[in-house]
Amino acid sequence: MEDKDFKELLKLKEENPDLPIRPLVNSEVVADDCGWWLAEWGKAEINRICGIDERLYIEDDFDELVEDWLVVNEGDPKYKNLTEKELKEKAKQVVENYGWEKCILVRITN
Repeated sequence: MEDKDFKELLKLKEENPDLPIRPLVNSEVVADDCGWWLAEWGKAEINRICGIDERLYIEDDFDELVEDWLVVNEGDPKYKNLTEKELKEKAKQVVENYGWEKCILVRITN
């Protein structure tokens, strides 16, 4: 981690003491079942995350989650009377209620 990145992490925590710090580890860092891995601290930011079915989503993935929900649910009979626009709004409401957690997200890189 560059000194400026570490200072930014400390500043974010100082300004947001109630937010948890969550490390976001790329799959390239942990490649198999070995013991410990050495990685680098990356950029820290305030963001929202959500875990669904063993996958972690960042708020940037919101539109992807909406599209995933639409693919799974667009043929559901309980939504048959909704227009395409109404169905997309329903998907956004559902995804917004997935249980997003606001946190200080620190990317861990190799």
